[in-house]
Amino acid sequence: MTGVEAIRSKITELNLLDSRIDISTKGRVDAQSSNDSSVFVVVNGQYTAPNAANSRMFTQAFLLAIQPGTGKV
Repeated sequence: MTGVEAIRSKITELNLLDSRIDISTKGRVDAQSSNDSSVFVVVNGQYTAPNAANSRMFTQAFLLAIQPGTGKV
């Protein structure tokens, strides 16, 4: 899947509107500086789907980097 519209369509199709993400009780966010003024972020938390009785733990990592020529992350 590529492109903004395809991604948006897939997210809408998954019906995640009433999902819950909890990083305050069983989660954690950690950030470390990286090369060229970028930041590496790791998020651990708990995801609960709409109408679900149980939740799932998750881990997601991001690398926030300045875009060349824009100065924006």
